[in-house]
Amino acid sequence: MENSTGFSTFYSNVCNYLMHINDKRARQFGIRFAEYLQTKHRGLDPRARPKLESPAHRLVQIEVERIFREHYGMAAPEALETRSGR
Repeated sequence: MENSTGFSTFYSNVCNYLMHINDKRARQFGIRFAEYLQTKHRGLDPRARPKLESPAHRLVQIEVERIFREHYGMAAPEALETRSGR
């Protein structure tokens, strides 16, 4: 299990990205999605996966997954499940 500093750094990087998003709902989605990924990364059972409601949400999801990969050096848990057909 990782320490809270790892999450703080990841979350800070996500927030830095989201500051430049004008769409308030897309920003909120990005925060929920980052929290979802972090919960899965810790091996806990997260609440329901945040629902994609617009193309902007999909773009935010892609970028948050990229930040996750860059920060942790691995694919986001969400991406791994998609590839394995779960």
